[in-house]
Amino acid sequence: MAYYITNGEYDIRYNLNAWPLLLELSSHYGWKPKGTKLDSDESWAGDYQTMNGASVESEDASNLADALERALPDIPDIDNGESDSVWGSNAIKMGSKTIEEALDELTEYLNPPKGESKSKLLIRFGGELEKEKLRYFIDICREGKGFTIS
Repeated sequence: MAYYITNGEYDIRYNLNAWPLLLELSSHYGWKPKGTKLDSDESWAGDYQTMNGASVESEDASNLADALERALPDIPDIDNGESDSVWGSNAIKMGSKTIEEALDELTEYLNPPKGESKSKLLIRFGGELEKEKLRYFIDICREGKGFTIS
């Protein structure tokens, strides 16, 4: 299963783990969610972790893109044998370092404000393939149409 995000013209999929982590990463970089809309349900709570066609308005999508663009420079380039990346998942190989040692090094200069560790999120979206997918999602957000989550 995956989250299917589309603006009617372009689409992207994030697996069940990646989408919530992407939202968390965005919040670390200043995104303030406005809440999703669901036409068929007036009592809808505005959840983003849904697969029922909830919509994100264009302003909210643009703000999400702004936050992800601020995150991009901090996301490590961990390619060249250091990461086997498939859009939606990363398997980290840090040479002789354990993942904990690598995270400790990153934590020295990253100060996550809440929730999941920012340093773990940055590594999770590290590598050129993951960053390319993130840039594509940012482009979807920038189309000015908003998007739906199914």
